[in-house]
Amino acid sequence: MEGVFDLDRLNIALAVVSLALLVGMLAFVDVGKVAATLSHADPLLALAALLVGFVGLSLRTVRWGVLVREKAAVPWRDLYVIQCSGMAVSHFSPGKVLEVVKAVPLKRFGLSYSFVLLSIVWERVMDLLVIFAFTFLALPAFDEALRLVLLAVFALVVLVAIASFRHLERLITLLARLPFLGFLARVQAHNFRKRTLAAAFLLTLVSWLADAVAALLAFKSLGVDVEFLRLASAYMASIIVGILSFLPGGLGSTEAVMVFLLKGGGYPLAVILGGVLLARAFTLGVSVVVGFALLPLVRK
Repeated sequence: MEGVFDLDRLNIALAVVSLALLVGMLAFVDVGKVAATLSHADPLLALAALLVGFVGLSLRTVRWGVLVREKAAVPWRDLYVIQCSGMAVSHFSPGKVLEVVKAVPLKRFGLSYSFVLLSIVWERVMDLLVIFAFTFLALPAFDEALRLVLLAVFALVVLVAIASFRHLERLITLLARLPFLGFLARVQAHNFRKRTLAAAFLLTLVSWLADAVAALLAFKSLGVDVEFLRLASAYMASIIVGILSFLPGGLGSTEAVMVFLLKGGGYPLAVILGGVLLARAFTLGVSVVVGFALLPLVRK
């Protein structure tokens, strides 16, 4: 009970920090202009952004299905409900640590916690590899200290990916020696097939590109013309910073970084912030709304 209480207090504290960051951002712009910008969004482009954001979310379920299919063919409906709900819940936990709860409802399909946990780890590793690939385009805009942190995290992700592919059992044994990872001693290694990982990685790439396209359409709906690679790198770099901030959904930190990377180009700050808020609504917002709407359908 004490651990749960501490986690609740941490979530509340982080939520307060996120709110403070968002309020701080709005203090530097004319809120009325931001609202006016959003009210003039092209409805057709906004709808297209919404649909593409939904496609990106759905592709993540297809990706997870490719991974879990090595052990069991889980019906698409059940997998979709579990994936979307798990993602929504994890958005509001520090560092998305609660995504492991997705393992619980899959138990009834004969999948062990160990196997599902490994599939989730591969999901996150692939996500980070794709995000970092685009983040490198935005690195020059950061100060040296943050660049070093980002490069160090990327190097760690690459090492984990290589070790997981070639020496998974040894990696699990090594990590289980750490005090806070002792539970890994009960995890049974499973080496995914090369073609499974290749297909999952391709779906990961396409799903993140779909998110970037949704963000691009969100900006275009406001009349903001941003080069796709610049927007994609800014979007994914801000996601990385949001993850490292441990704030729920990266709220506050993600938006601030994205505004910082996209400001200029002849557009007022209020318009850029409006585009960022709209882009987040069609990516993170879609994931949260769909996930919590499906949460009552999860069967354990």
